[in-house]
Amino acid sequence: MRESALSDGILALRPYRSRRVQEMAQRTFDAGTEEGATAVEATVVKAALAAFKTGQFADEVALPSAEAASRKDLRADTEWLLLVTNAYTHRVGRVADDGQPEPVGA
Repeated sequence: MRESALSDGILALRPYRSRRVQEMAQRTFDAGTEEGATAVEATVVKAALAAFKTGQFADEVALPSAEAASRKDLRADTEWLLLVTNAYTHRVGRVADDGQPEPVGA
């Protein structure tokens, strides 16, 4: 299942998930909304993938998404992952070397 592979990938990236990137993304996107929370998570994942490719572990590992943790069943978890995938593709552009995300269209 595609969502399961995505979830497993996010777990595998844990040591690369930067808390600094997460905090910057929370300031860039409205993390108090579901749309903003998915953009924050997508930013963390995008930066973690780049860090993984270079072998750069995060200085401080980002906390798990509170929004993702609130999902209590497979359907809700799948919906969350699909929203993160959409944000990754359509809302989050490049993540700068300093961790600052560039929203798409900004």
